[in-house]
Amino acid sequence: MSELLDDSHLLKERRGTTLIVLAVLSWIWIGFTVITLFISIADGKKSAEEMEEEKLKYWKQQLLK
Repeated sequence: MSELLDDSHLLKERRGTTLIVLAVLSWIWIGFTVITLFISIADGKKSAEEMEEEKLKYWKQQLLK
């Protein structure tokens, strides 16, 4: 019986550690995304010329795939 309790404790400990790691990695990713969003908002709108360059870059990448 105590062996079963020890195994149960190990499973909860492993699950808890994995869950904490996933939560921390999720918060890091969310923070990175928010910072990137604020930077893009601070840059303002792109000009028509910049948009055209982005379109060309995108289609060149699509053709190379």
